Amino acid sequence: MKILVISHEFPPLIGGGGKSAYLISSELSKESQVDVLTPYYNKLKRVEKIGNMNIFRVKVFGRVNVEFQSKGFILLSFASFIFFGTIKGLLLAVKNRYDIIHSHFVIPSGLIGTVISFLTKIPHITTIYEADVFDPRYQCLTPYKSIFIKYTIYFVIKFSKRTISISSYIADATKKFYLYPYGERNKQILVINLGIDLIKYDKQKEKTDFGFKQEDFVLISIGRLVKRKNFEGLIEIMREIEDEKVKLVIVGNGPEYSMLKEKVERYGLQRKVFFLRNLADKEKYEYLSISDVFVSTTLHEGFGIVYLEAMCFGLPIVTTNEGGQTDLITDGENGFLVSVGDIKSFVEKIKLLRSNKYLYERIKFNNLEKIKSFSIKSVAEKYMKLFKEVINERYNLSIL
Repeated sequence: MKILVISHEFPPLIGGGGKSAYLISSELSKESQVDVLTPYYNKLKRVEKIGNMNIFRVKVFGRVNVEFQSKGFILLSFASFIFFGTIKGLLLAVKNRYDIIHSHFVIPSGLIGTVISFLTKIPHITTIYEADVFDPRYQCLTPYKSIFIKYTIYFVIKFSKRTISISSYIADATKKFYLYPYGERNKQILVINLGIDLIKYDKQKEKTDFGFKQEDFVLISIGRLVKRKNFEGLIEIMREIEDEKVKLVIVGNGPEYSMLKEKVERYGLQRKVFFLRNLADKEKYEYLSISDVFVSTTLHEGFGIVYLEAMCFGLPIVTTNEGGQTDLITDGENGFLVSVGDIKSFVEKIKLLRSNKYLYERIKFNNLEKIKSFSIKSVAEKYMKLFKEVINERYNLSIL
């Protein structure tokens, strides 16, 4: 099978969606030809091979990342990727005669895929992420207000042979905000949760290797330091927990770093809260291996690959109940779901996990078992089954 993948996020410059696009495409490339169309940035190669994937990069103006760009500049970045990406994608499609076009994100990637599909008759499948539904520029649960963007999202979904959502939460929100307003109630949105390469890590480090005491209870949180992730809430939680043995490690970088660090200093929490900025995977896994609980006060999530990474280490998860994480976390079984902004409940759940060893070990066991069903291999198999289904439909229709 020949697959053209379109994604405006892809290594080495990625967010959660880009990482997902990479993992799925990489797994599919083990048995199929996978060509990836993505933006070009300084010092990257225009054409290269990553694993079994062929990467084709086209020039854009600026970096195509909504959470780090001004409104005007991101529109220019998206427009340039749509223009140059469509041209390059058409040339690749004519040359390689793909069986399937798979776009990660509705805008801008899905729009490119829709145009190429229309002109070449190659079936197009779109995967919807959080940024397709909720406007990241406002860092909260705000759908896109622009009529043009709303109709574009509806248009891409309507003309995709299949539309996939990374979580039931995003699927429901997409229908509510972008399909029902246009009277579209028959379009099905399938849910295929994200997956990861199951982490095989032989523990070689102890808490003492990282400056902690063995009896310390280490909380860890990973993510971009942006308002939507609400790391301020974590600092408020640490302020409420008086136990000096409870520590918090924050892994990530972003525009909120200076403000968060200043807040920690203002509260006198320098001995309890530690910022590690961005870490390579090996270092990140080392910190996960010596941590006791993964915690996140995010305002909402599309799904959250970091939760899967934490589950690989058996970490109980305490997070909010707003988002796609509800597809993988069952309250009381493999973690706890808390209402957004409920600092008191966060503190209570953390203390409960610290004091109740039986509960802690049961949740740890449940996570180590549940993560097996979220392997990237199983996710890729679901996509491949879907691709074959669409190709068979095209073949049957052509005979009729």
